Amino acid sequence: DHERHARELAAYVEQAGGKAIASGGMIGGMADLMGKVKTLVHPDPQDILQQLYDGEDKGLARAVQYSEHKLGSEEQQLLDSIFSDEHDHLKTLQKLMSKHGHSTGK
Repeated sequence: DHERHARELAAYVEQAGGKAIASGGMIGGMADLMGKVKTLVHPDPQDILQQLYDGEDKGLARAVQYSEHKLGSEEQQLLDSIFSDEHDHLKTLQKLMSKHGHSTGK
């Protein structure tokens, strides 16, 4: 889903005359790197699920906040289906975490 969403957003940006950037940003990259190091040292499925959940949750929250303040209705409409998919990802991760005895606190 993430790759498809990135392609959809890149196509929209380019159709609007912009240039799409293929990066999650420095903060996302650092968080990803730290998570990978931690799971290599102590590979715990609970930690992996929690890191996936936290990354998805934080990314979605930032995207929703940005879109509400900076984007118009056309852009918001494009993002609504993407945000819906992302909420589904969070629900799936919550189910997996509950199944394995771990809580997100949400």
